Amino acid sequence: MTWQDTDKVSQLVTSRDLLLAGIGAILGAILEVLADRAWRRVESKPRFRIQVGGFQSIYLGSGISLTITNAGFNPLPEYDVVLFHPKRGSLEVFHSELGKSVFPQYPEQWNKFECPTGPLLKPPPGWQAPPQLKGMADFVKHWFLTVANSPVSAPSFTDFGFQLVLKNSELVLFEDEELGNSLAKQLFESVAGQRVEQEVKHVFYKSKAPFWVEWIRKIKIRRSLRDLKRGVR
Repeated sequence: MTWQDTDKVSQLVTSRDLLLAGIGAILGAILEVLADRAWRRVESKPRFRIQVGGFQSIYLGSGISLTITNAGFNPLPEYDVVLFHPKRGSLEVFHSELGKSVFPQYPEQWNKFECPTGPLLKPPPGWQAPPQLKGMADFVKHWFLTVANSPVSAPSFTDFGFQLVLKNSELVLFEDEELGNSLAKQLFESVAGQRVEQEVKHVFYKSKAPFWVEWIRKIKIRRSLRDLKRGVR
C-alpha cells in the first residue's frame, strides 16, 4: 500500500468518525428535547390531596368540608368544586369563606371549601341562621331525589363525579368517581338526616405519582422555600 492509499484510508476514517459524531450529536439533541417535553408534561399535570370532613361554625352552622391541597409542581388557578351526575347535572354548593381562599394556589398550600347543611346542634342564645342556610338542605335533597326531571324514592350512589373545574370555564382540572360517590353519600345523609344502607368507600384522595416524581417535587419545594427565606432576609 502506498502512502497515497494510506492517506485516502485516513480520510475515509476521519469522515466516518465525523459523520458518526454528527449523528450522535443530533440524536442526543433530539433525546434531550423529548426528555424535556416529557418532564414538562409531568410538571404541568395538576395533582391534589383531598380530605372530606365535617365542620361547625357560628356563622354557617354545621355541614361538610373539603380540604384541597396542591400536590403538584405548579400554582393552581382558581377553580370551582362540582359534584356531577350524568342524569342530574352539576351541583355547586361547596364554597370557600370569603377572603380566605388562596389563588393562585402554590404547591402544599390548601384551600377549604364548605357546604352548610344544617344549624348548630346547640346554638347560642339569640343565634339566627344565616340567609345562605335557608332552603339549602331542601335544595340539595331535591337534587338527589330527582333523576332526569323525575322524582325517585332514594338515590343510588353510583356515577357521581367529583370535579374541580377552572373558574368561568368548562375545563375540568380533576375528576374522580370514587370520591364523587363517597361525597354524594355523605352529603345526602347530612341533608336528609338519615343513614343510607348502601356501602360506599370513604376515601382520602391523593393523586398517584411515581416515587421519583414526588422525590424531585419535594426537593424543588425545599429549594423554593430556601430561596424565599433568603429573599425575606
